[in-house]
Amino acid sequence: MTERTEGSVSAADPLLYSVEEAARLLGLGRTSTFHLVTRGEIGSVKIGRCRKIPHDALTEYVKRLQTEQASGATNCYMTFCTTCGADEVEG
Repeated sequence: MTERTEGSVSAADPLLYSVEEAARLLGLGRTSTFHLVTRGEIGSVKIGRCRKIPHDALTEYVKRLQTEQASGATNCYMTFCTTCGADEVEG
């Protein structure tokens, strides 16, 4: 993928990703990514019957995680938290 600067769009970079593609880019599983989308942690749009994730939504999600972690805030949204190992996670 080519480097993208703020506000730039390259023909080589898709504007929308499938949930599976977004999961691969984030290094997460498909189910975990669907869970984040369902909870509204990652923005998405529907086109027909397909759920797509905008490139900017992935960027915003990662920036939000970095900001939260830098401030010491911890939010677990997974059924099994890979950070703390909790089996049940309260949102």
